[in-house]
Amino acid sequence: MTTGFLALGLLMFAVQARSAEIAGSVTETQNHPVTSAQVSVKDQAGNVVGNADADTNGHYSIGGIATGQYSVSLTL
Repeated sequence: MTTGFLALGLLMFAVQARSAEIAGSVTETQNHPVTSAQVSVKDQAGNVVGNADADTNGHYSIGGIATGQYSVSLTL
């Protein structure tokens, strides 16, 4: 399995009074969960502001970050 076949799915933003949560699921091309994925969120300066490991269903959640624009990446 290579990262070219992975998809970050259901990227959701929940805003609560100046803090945010980024949550979703990581699946491969046949929609099977990827449980070995680590998801990282970086701010525009490239600083990591949150990390999460996908659970047994491929779901992840990173909360308590300030509202704004971020990049989301994953590693296996």
